[in-house]
Amino acid sequence: MNKIKKIIALASLLVAIGSLVPVVLSQVDITASVNVQKTCGITVEPTSLDFGTPAPGTTSSPDSVDVTNTGGSGQTECRYTIEGNDWSGQGPLGVGATKYMCTDSSSVDCDTDAFTALTTDTVGSGVDFLGLDASTTAPVDFHVVIPSNQLAGIYSQIITITLVDPA
Repeated sequence: MNKIKKIIALASLLVAIGSLVPVVLSQVDITASVNVQKTCGITVEPTSLDFGTPAPGTTSSPDSVDVTNTGGSGQTECRYTIEGNDWSGQGPLGVGATKYMCTDSSSVDCDTDAFTALTTDTVGSGVDFLGLDASTTAPVDFHVVIPSNQLAGIYSQIITITLVDPA
């Protein structure tokens, strides 16, 4: 009889433990994540230009920057814009006095291969959208056309190169 009581106690214990086992659900949500590699990014070197001391009525010597697509190799092309503001200094000198140009190659697609006047509007007419393959560097040349009646003095301008989006 003692043996039967032990079996009943053990069976009761197993039933009690069974009621603590979690219920199996028919739906379970899990969280997933992924970190997608950037496909476009640009660096510009150097970050300043020096056009020297051109005389009124002349064009400065060219100076250039290198724009590099730092994106991953999965992206074939990035687009960027170039814009600026009016020069500040002794007298008025408009943004369009600055001209820029890049040169087409197997990995760079420029909308023009001639100097183009800088504008203040990144989406307006005359603004080039330049294609740049992954891990490629493109030189962009600049020069300034000084009007014949330009006042002598030191002038400065901000030129902005902006990544627009992948092509």
